[in-house]
Amino acid sequence: MKIHLALLIRSLQRGGAERQLITLANNLNHDLFKISIITFYQGGDLIDQITGSHIKIYNLEKKNRWDILRFVIRYLKLIASIKPDILHGYLPMANIFVTLAKLFYPNIKFIYGVRSASINLTHYDWLARLEYQTEAFLSRFADCIIVNSEQGRNYCLLHRFPSNKIVVIPNGIDTKVFHPDEAAGIAFRQRWHIPLDRILIGLVARLDPIKNHHIFLQAISKIIAHYPQVVFACIGSGNEAYQKELLDHSKQLGISDYLYWIPAQPNMLEVYNALDICCNVSESEGFSNVIGEAMACGIPCVASDVGDSRIIIGETGIIFPPGNAEALAEAIQTMIHMEKTNRIRLGEKARLRIENNYSLEKMLRRTEAILTNLIRQNSSKPLP
Repeated sequence: MKIHLALLIRSLQRGGAERQLITLANNLNHDLFKISIITFYQGGDLIDQITGSHIKIYNLEKKNRWDILRFVIRYLKLIASIKPDILHGYLPMANIFVTLAKLFYPNIKFIYGVRSASINLTHYDWLARLEYQTEAFLSRFADCIIVNSEQGRNYCLLHRFPSNKIVVIPNGIDTKVFHPDEAAGIAFRQRWHIPLDRILIGLVARLDPIKNHHIFLQAISKIIAHYPQVVFACIGSGNEAYQKELLDHSKQLGISDYLYWIPAQPNMLEVYNALDICCNVSESEGFSNVIGEAMACGIPCVASDVGDSRIIIGETGIIFPPGNAEALAEAIQTMIHMEKTNRIRLGEKARLRIENNYSLEKMLRRTEAILTNLIRQNSSKPLP
């Protein structure tokens, strides 16, 4: 008899947690697991990436953030109907609702999924701050807490999550999907009219204040004075007000002619392979998918020293202090100044590091072990 795993998340819009959830659902052992994906909100850009007849998708049709009572009733009825063996939340609000289900269905095993570390909550409203506080308070009721980074574990301990329930499972990067592909990179550049003979430096991130695009723009203004032949791209979609703020800032800095604004792309293999250098300048991360995927494509990275970025990159890229535009500019210029062959060799080492340490297979095996061990604790559920 298969283990029924239900994965609960707010939506399937583009995001690191959402992509990792789908990767997990698509690749878990089909003979061992039956998968349900439950979303609060309808639709999402990533829904087409779900494959396999063993996966069922349920949408709770939440209308807005204040549609609570009807949403809760639909949620509890669905859990009663599909009867999962394990209910696994992704991100704070889903984790909170995992705990709510525990009040009604105590025989289900409940997992918290923590995907970030050291969040600066001043960027968000009171409800978001309340979510994080409530998640921390209710964490004691989880059967297991899976975090995707060592810094995420430290964040949990700082906020008094129960230490004996915390397990670190880094994200898994599918190196069959993300790999060096020169032709894909050329196609992307041609589509967006980016010259093939220019060094292209990209920031791949949703448009959200926590991603700290402003220091990337500041760094560009410092770099072009010395390297006018270099071009830059911000790739991602998100908050419209924040996007306007960034566009205004780039005009003020006089860098618009050197900068491409490109919305979120369905084919990330093309994006990474179009870059010569990939940047992550976030204020906060757990495990950055962007860094892992770019490295798997053989692209060296420059990243802020947040989350597990230093551990992931190792000696294959450059780490700089978060929020320091001067240090970011210096790091990028160090990469630009390298001979192209040296940058390529650095990218090859980056891919090898992902293959050895952060493969999809490692993530799957560790997750499957956690899930099956939880069920073994309940002797009434025989394993196949």
